[in-house]
Amino acid sequence: MNKLIGLGALLLLSACGFHLKGTSDVGNRLHYQDWTVSGGQMQNALENALRRQSGVRLHDDAAGSDTVQLRVLDQQQYKDVGTINIGGNTIEYLLTLRVEAQAYRRGQALGNPMTVQVQRYMDYADSEILGKQEEEAQIWRDLRREAAEQLVRRLAYLPQS
Repeated sequence: MNKLIGLGALLLLSACGFHLKGTSDVGNRLHYQDWTVSGGQMQNALENALRRQSGVRLHDDAAGSDTVQLRVLDQQQYKDVGTINIGGNTIEYLLTLRVEAQAYRRGQALGNPMTVQVQRYMDYADSEILGKQEEEAQIWRDLRREAAEQLVRRLAYLPQS
């Protein structure tokens, strides 16, 4: 009986279009297949996000005339006080990552520069400083990954030339 229920649930999920995050590129198909990335701190996150797109090939340098270069023009990280307690101590920070990028083909800009901003709150306690430093580093990695995924989704709407 349990197997039948599990099979039924599986069939219902597949019928509704359910898929794991990052495993489907329906609606996000990129017009260009060959890419290079100049991303600074965003390099790995952007390359990984592009690799998840079907048919995309990454190159170390502009290999041909059809290669599109994705350049990160600006990246800013902000750490602002989000919440303070009645004693005036910080108990929460707001971490913000703002990334501006531009795609180029044959030296010409494709569309307008793209700007993505992602934010996340991080709880803070003075008694857990070492653990919070590691948590903050992990959150910054997650924010870079999330910003890269948003940028790659926007690349699907670049004008074709």
